[in-house]
Amino acid sequence: MGQEHPGALLTPIPVLAPAARPYACSTGARTVRFGCQNGGTVVGEMVEPNDQSPVSLAALVVGGTTMRVVLADITTLEVDVIVNAANSSLLGGGGVDGAIHLAAGPSLLAECRQIVAQQGGCGVGEAVITGAGELPASWVIHTVGPVWTGHYPVLHDSQLAACYQHSLTLADSNLATSIAFPNISTGVYHFPKDRAVGVAVQAVLDKVGSGSAVAEIVFCCFDQENVDLYVRELSAR
Repeated sequence: MGQEHPGALLTPIPVLAPAARPYACSTGARTVRFGCQNGGTVVGEMVEPNDQSPVSLAALVVGGTTMRVVLADITTLEVDVIVNAANSSLLGGGGVDGAIHLAAGPSLLAECRQIVAQQGGCGVGEAVITGAGELPASWVIHTVGPVWTGHYPVLHDSQLAACYQHSLTLADSNLATSIAFPNISTGVYHFPKDRAVGVAVQAVLDKVGSGSAVAEIVFCCFDQENVDLYVRELSAR
């Protein structure tokens, strides 16, 4: 999963020395510090701009597309599309699904109910699109990740990859130029985080290589562990 990609440029994040500081982040705060250690080295400390936009912790540029990692609440991102890690009912749930529905307001659930009435929900690896209600984004793409059991790893990898690729297809068809993904399936669905990161990055690279017009792809992490994993994965490309 750490294959190099031709034409890719990794934008390094600054390395601070020598002592790690404990991770601290709060919604709306201007300062984000993370003391994650990677091989004994502090990954970095960043200060948000005054407009409180999220800090980009690492970026990979492939052709005309920039893939970047941020530590943020996905419901606050000002991108064209945010992706919801939904369940097959499309009627809301816990984790990021519940947070997105709460922040978007009742119109999001109303649109999801219309989709359910038309097609009966959303299958694993598939994706549907709605408006974004009260969110700063323009659309929400709802995709259903696989539940990891450990018994069918190849199948689950392909299903998770399909979540990212079908979401990008929908973004392209709606002329979106920026999209933010959460860490799909790595919560209550128990997909191993390190494996999920490799699948996600490769799926996005494959889609970009086949001609996606989305210019900015954000991997939005809510915890330090996923930040570390994405930084490591992008660094290996």
